[in-house]
Amino acid sequence: MGRQLSQSNLLWFHSHLIVHPEYRMRFAGRVYKYLFDDGLLTPQPCIDRFMARAAQIDLAIIAESARWGDSKIGKPRTRDDDWLPDINGMVQNYFPRRTTVVLNQFKSQGWYPSVDPPTLSPRAGHVAPGSAVQMQAVRDIYYTLDGADPRLPEKAAPVAGGQILVAENALKRVLVPTGDVADAWKGGQAFDDSSWKLVTGSPGGIGYERGSGYQGYISLDVGPQMYAITPAAISVSLST
Repeated sequence: MGRQLSQSNLLWFHSHLIVHPEYRMRFAGRVYKYLFDDGLLTPQPCIDRFMARAAQIDLAIIAESARWGDSKIGKPRTRDDDWLPDINGMVQNYFPRRTTVVLNQFKSQGWYPSVDPPTLSPRAGHVAPGSAVQMQAVRDIYYTLDGADPRLPEKAAPVAGGQILVAENALKRVLVPTGDVADAWKGGQAFDDSSWKLVTGSPGGIGYERGSGYQGYISLDVGPQMYAITPAAISVSLST
């Protein structure tokens, strides 16, 4: 299920992506955003949305109640006797507990860390220059002032039986083209790439990062040569 276009769905994608540590970390970030600190999935915002929609259909429920089985029960169903008690039950019993239930389900699946995140005061948003900001956590806190993630990306577990074709620290030479490039570089053993930029060591990545958290994979940053300048792909020569 899900592999066919006609059966494709978000749950299928999620169930496959969640095994990757970087996707799992991004998922946990969304959980923290929406299930904490008055986020959209905390009790009060959920109650507010629920009650706003209930108010929209309040009068229509009077007519709708006639379709709820009056002919099969002795006392006809009504908005006051049947609908409103359910509404109150959702507000008083369901929503106040649901956020914690969902969070614990995510933790039990390994989709959200068991370690509590740092607490921030004030909690979020813009603060006036010179304001005091406090962070507390049970472990070391790493932070940046430009919005970048200080955490290095994790690597997914290798596929069983997989074979490394090119090592991360293999010597590489790179060209960021500013015009047409002759095809002679494609696989030719005698091609002279000595004028290309040499890249050595780990992690060995080549490219540029605009804030998605993959800076730790990049040894040669070609952002100044490529970002918003050229749509061309970089050319890479490998020494294996």
